[in-house]
Amino acid sequence: MPLRSKVLAVPALRQRYLQRVRAIAERSLDWKTLGPIVAQCRLLIEKEVEADTRKLETFEAFQAATSNDTAADDRPSGPSLRSFVEQRRRFLLDHADLARLPREPVPPRSTKNGGKNLVPGKQPPLTNRSTVVINELMAANEKTVATPAGKFEDWIELFNRGNRPVDISGFFLSDSSESPRKWSFPAGTVIPAGGHLVIWADKSPSAGRGLHAGFKLSQGGEGVYLSDRKGLLDRVEFGPQDSEVSFGRFPDGTASWQSLTPSAGKTNQRSR
Repeated sequence: MPLRSKVLAVPALRQRYLQRVRAIAERSLDWKTLGPIVAQCRLLIEKEVEADTRKLETFEAFQAATSNDTAADDRPSGPSLRSFVEQRRRFLLDHADLARLPREPVPPRSTKNGGKNLVPGKQPPLTNRSTVVINELMAANEKTVATPAGKFEDWIELFNRGNRPVDISGFFLSDSSESPRKWSFPAGTVIPAGGHLVIWADKSPSAGRGLHAGFKLSQGGEGVYLSDRKGLLDRVEFGPQDSEVSFGRFPDGTASWQSLTPSAGKTNQRSR
């Protein structure tokens, strides 16, 4: 605290600090950004919370606290996480010290690795416009998962986290953020509730049975991007991949990415 007081006593440093606080309030505390992350974390741990015999509150209280619904905020244990975040965001953005700050220029996009931030296991928050997400991929498949024609190709798996079928006709898949519409899903492509869909990334769209995207994946690392006509829905950016090992979300549809035992079209499995 003594160091902080000395730093904030310097006008230029104080302004930079307050600009960072405002940026956090505007972007990171926006529920459109934070809400999907909370939903993913809730999905990841809710079974363990329910089974915990020593939790300090009931499972129902956990559900209410992490709910997207603010109607139950008169609970004895306090407001939901969403209400807390939104109230805190309003307080910060309405604060006089932040309101009078000059606007900070938007930093230029990094060109490292082609403008991609390849950090395995750490992915950007998802949009909540669709329940379909990129769930698993394999960029070095030499003998593990065969196509309907018996070949071994790169592949990408999508997963529908929702409780209703989703028609993804006209959605797009790409390995380039600069060209997100490289390949489009054909009419009539539907993923059932809780279902998986495999796309072969073999650069052979007319290869026969199954879905075949017009690009391959790089074993050295790159990105995969799922979008619709409104914009980006989901993406994953990965580093170098080992042969015969996939990279995916575990459990299915959650925010945690890791190396897996390949399970194309099935529930993801930890790497053995």
